[in-house]
Amino acid sequence: MEAEVVRKRIQAPAVALIALFSLSLLVLLLLAAHYFRDVLGEFWQPPVDNEREGLDTRRSFPGELLSSYPFGAYLIFGVWSVFSALALVGAVQMYRGRSYGFAMVSTVLALLPCLWSCSGLGLPFGIWSLLVLLRAETREYFGLRPRSPSA
Repeated sequence: MEAEVVRKRIQAPAVALIALFSLSLLVLLLLAAHYFRDVLGEFWQPPVDNEREGLDTRRSFPGELLSSYPFGAYLIFGVWSVFSALALVGAVQMYRGRSYGFAMVSTVLALLPCLWSCSGLGLPFGIWSLLVLLRAETREYFGLRPRSPSA
């Protein structure tokens, strides 16, 4: 099969994955900004009547911030951002036709609906990408030997 046809066949699902992962990163950034704005806004809010009642109004920024808010939220934002960035890199590599391994990682990550804010789109885009990547001519395009049929 002609290389130009295979390249176009690869680029279509790659563009869909790039859009999905870019949108996912945007949603991640908006959620993180909203979450941390609420956290820091509440933290820096001056106490209303604590001084009048003789309560301690001093706060230690890092210690209280990290102990009073769930560590899981920081962990989720971190893991989600790493997966999103890795998936976006893989989708770009797929679009360029450079790294079959990264393209496959990106495809598999798209198939995990719990990771993406647009999880309804991740599954069909991931399946489409997987079907394209598993074709023999696609593997040849990436410089890999096509798989021999198993007996």
